[in-house]
Amino acid sequence: MVNKSLFNIDTVDLVIKDLMEKGIKVEGGDKLGKTIIFAANQAHADFIVERFNALYPEYKGRFVNLNEN
Repeated sequence: MVNKSLFNIDTVDLVIKDLMEKGIKVEGGDKLGKTIIFAANQAHADFIVERFNALYPEYKGRFVNLNEN
């Protein structure tokens, strides 16, 4: 049940869009400030990145950094 909510496209997309629209902006409001998103596991993190890249292809490879600590 938990995986269905974690790997739900609609939920992840909603959270990402909300972050991009309402997140704290820097550099005069033109850029989203550094933000940490916690994932349940590596597969969940990969899913979030996949959805981010689908929603914002213009930032693909330049906006997301997976820190696997």
